[in-house]
Amino acid sequence: MKVLKATVVKALDAVQPGLSKKEEAEQSDCFGFEDGEVITYNGGISVRIKSGLPDDLLGAIKAKELSEHFRRIKADKDGMVDITDEGDIFLLKGLGERVKFVKEKKFKLPVRDVERPEKWNKLPDDFIEGIEKVQECAGTNEAEFTTVCVHIAPNWVEAFDNFQMCRFSLETGFENDTIVKREYIKHILGSKVTEFAETERWIHFRNEKGLEISCLKAIGEYLDITEFLEGEAEWSKLTIPEGLGDKVASASISSASSEFNQVKVVLDGEKHRVYVIGLGAASEYKGWKDIDYSGKQLSFMVSPRLLSDITKQYDKCQITDGRLKVSGENFTYCTCLSRVVEKDLDDTEKKPKKKKVKKGELSGSAV
Repeated sequence: MKVLKATVVKALDAVQPGLSKKEEAEQSDCFGFEDGEVITYNGGISVRIKSGLPDDLLGAIKAKELSEHFRRIKADKDGMVDITDEGDIFLLKGLGERVKFVKEKKFKLPVRDVERPEKWNKLPDDFIEGIEKVQECAGTNEAEFTTVCVHIAPNWVEAFDNFQMCRFSLETGFENDTIVKREYIKHILGSKVTEFAETERWIHFRNEKGLEISCLKAIGEYLDITEFLEGEAEWSKLTIPEGLGDKVASASISSASSEFNQVKVVLDGEKHRVYVIGLGAASEYKGWKDIDYSGKQLSFMVSPRLLSDITKQYDKCQITDGRLKVSGENFTYCTCLSRVVEKDLDDTEKKPKKKKVKKGELSGSAV
């Protein structure tokens, strides 16, 4: 049977987020095929879409090899390739080549655990923007579970990692508070989802092409961070220097190879400068701009993507003892500040003290 190669490749790419890198559960590193759909499931996220393959194709095939071979195989002049289902063998033929895949005839992915929604609702236009911003503030420490999650409330979405927090206000359409791990919900970004639905244990998103992404809800209560974001304090305003975004972009090149991919921002009241530092596995970047600040030396860590968005959309921030805040009509970001112990931040003026380093390590400090 001939199938359109491009359609199948797009479908296989679309369901990749539901795969496990290793087989953590049976067939969780496979594409599952049932009723004309390709489905992936890893226990926390399930993704499905029409596959472009026959409706009667049933079973599971290892995802990595099937995806790569489908992408590379040469189609005919009409973009078609031949496929044959032989039960425990799936045969793919192109021009001058063929690939045999082992197929598990039984579809064992526990997707029956994912309740299917009966009613879909329109997703607010700015929901994706809100999730994209706040998820940058979620943490990575599973021992503090709510910090690795995004909180969806009826009137906002938010996240925090115990050092920084972010809230984006909007009418979400969700009737009750819902908590979902960042590593699950981040996959709706770029998927152009337009609808959502809720079931008992899952939240579901769907786009106009029929792609469905289901994320497992987390169990527990989310910390109320309203007091930290809106509580009364004596705030001083600071002007964000023009061109700071360029420094952030450069710092992000180095920080991209670090474990958490965050840049360090340092406010130096003595030199009236703001520093942006990116420390990676193989390079260290430091850039600075003049700023009208004369207080204590303070620092914080932040996602370069979020900081870049802030520098593009806002020209003011506020600072008080221990906190820095950026806020707009529907967005509030707040971070805890720490004292900088290093006395000299500008190594262009003083040569750093030499120290022995192991091969492959950076010789400079983080600041």
